[in-house]
Amino acid sequence: MFSNYFLTGLWIFLFFWVYSTLFYVDLIALMS
Repeated sequence: MFSNYFLTGLWIFLFFWVYSTLFYVDLIALMS
C-alpha cells in the first residue's frame, strides 16, 4: 500500500512539473 501511495504522489508531482513548465514556456513566448 505504501508503494501505491508513493506512485500516486510521483505521478501528481510529474504532472504538476510538466504543467508548470509548459505554462512558463508559454509565458515567455507571450512576453517576447
